[in-house]
Amino acid sequence: MEALALLEFESIARGVLAIDRLLKRAPVSLLRCGTIHPGRYLALCGGSVASVEEAYRAADAAGDASDGVLLPDPHPGLLAAVAAGESAAGADFGPEGNGDLLVLECASSPTLLRLLDGILKAVPVTLPVLRLADDLGGRA
Repeated sequence: MEALALLEFESIARGVLAIDRLLKRAPVSLLRCGTIHPGRYLALCGGSVASVEEAYRAADAAGDASDGVLLPDPHPGLLAAVAAGESAAGADFGPEGNGDLLVLECASSPTLLRLLDGILKAVPVTLPVLRLADDLGGRA
């Protein structure tokens, strides 16, 4: 996958409409999609840079996303964490498994992905788990 896009909508109905338009607009893979707390809608897609950019624009225009992020070249560690879902993508926290741990909490999932991509590209760290809004009151 060359690109990722994550959109968050305040309205479930607008989110469903936007994702319908996203999938009809360009050939992308829908990696995650559904309701999140409290009554919002989240959609994560991936694919080629051109396809994801086109699909992102179509979804944002149709659904009026409350937050979104388009990552044309996401860090491989972020891609691994997205693929792993909420299971541990890399449970080793250092050379002997006892390194430091940083926990980031954001008000929205797109904000978290934006931050994590920048951190992973700037600092040699491992992203063990990525949680996007479920059972977190909408936080990531």
